[in-house]
Amino acid sequence: MHSSYQVQATHYADMSLSVHDRINDLHRRADGLAPRLAEETLDAGCTNLTVREHGNLGPRQQKAWDMVAEAHGWNAISDTSELLAQAEQYERDGISYRIAWVGREDLNASPFEVVTEPTEAPQCPAESPSHACVLDDDGHTEHCDGGGTWTDPEPTTATVPTGQLRVGDVVLNYGMRVRIDAINPSPGQYGPAWSCPGTVLNVAEVLAAEVVPASFMTREGRRDYWAVQGNNRARWTVELPRPEVPADPEPTGPEPHGEAETADLFVTADDGHRTRSLLRDGEVVAFIRWSGDVIKVYFPGGTILGRLYRSGGERVAGEIIYTYRAWTASDRLEIRPADTEVARGASLPGAVAALLQHAADAHRQAGDQAGEDGEPYTINGAPACGAPVDGGRCGRHPRYHDGQPHIKEPGTEP
Repeated sequence: MHSSYQVQATHYADMSLSVHDRINDLHRRADGLAPRLAEETLDAGCTNLTVREHGNLGPRQQKAWDMVAEAHGWNAISDTSELLAQAEQYERDGISYRIAWVGREDLNASPFEVVTEPTEAPQCPAESPSHACVLDDDGHTEHCDGGGTWTDPEPTTATVPTGQLRVGDVVLNYGMRVRIDAINPSPGQYGPAWSCPGTVLNVAEVLAAEVVPASFMTREGRRDYWAVQGNNRARWTVELPRPEVPADPEPTGPEPHGEAETADLFVTADDGHRTRSLLRDGEVVAFIRWSGDVIKVYFPGGTILGRLYRSGGERVAGEIIYTYRAWTASDRLEIRPADTEVARGASLPGAVAALLQHAADAHRQAGDQAGEDGEPYTINGAPACGAPVDGGRCGRHPRYHDGQPHIKEPGTEP
């Protein structure tokens, strides 16, 4: 068995069992080898590829991960008797094969195929005396064999990872043709991920096929909504030709970006979960999430950076412009006396930039206050940040402090 869930072909399944008992048996054996890893891998749908390849896993943990991945591969074809029988026959015959995602125009057909994996790529018999291949003016391969001539058909689809999707791409998913309207990157536990809200272009066809319920495509009054999301482990079939890559994408959203110091911040569109990311040079440096009337700002790792409070808005040239007040935060649930205002009347990127700058300045100040010999500040003999905070000194360990808020150590008041 080899599928897109797996990092390599494996053959752990007990072929004497029915397919569903086979899947359950793989999960049970994986749980016996490494319970916690097996559960995390199952919950993640085997998308935690970094853990498998670079997580310093022992042999038992690697085997548990591979068993869960193989179980996912069998589950993908478990309801299609023809594909299941073909894969089981290949298993018995020792033929190398793969469960391949191909997509289908027929919404009731399986989107998978069982294909053999040749040891060498198939070659066109160009050296045959009766066969010749030439490139035409458009770059297509033209074949001449005896009295017949034909040209390789133009491909109509391509397969790309999530991170290579573009605005305007039409993704084929569960029989839907989803046009991508926005690309929203976000930090993930096992690497970057993307949420791409889009518009279903063939709603009537999808509803007639009764594969995707109408409620699944309903959001905020729309009846044609769908989001394509995942990390680069996920692959998507897109229609060809694809839209051109914009030379220099412009920031989205109504907020002005006039401040010189925030010109390099890019604000993504809402991902559909009241979350937006802020990027600098293509890298997520913070993300914001609405919580009632307050906007909370977080570092990419999930540590709170601050809170934003939005103004009532002012109409300028027919457009409502909002400004923001930015306050630091050391606790995501409580407002503490040490929290301070760092920006007022700023745009959204300007307010976030002020919080990022305040955190960087505080960290730099802590470094400047270290001893002249380069020795770190200490509290009761233990290394500490030592930055002034709330009338005392920050007690966080310098090694684990980068990008984190300062927290006063009790007893450090002058």
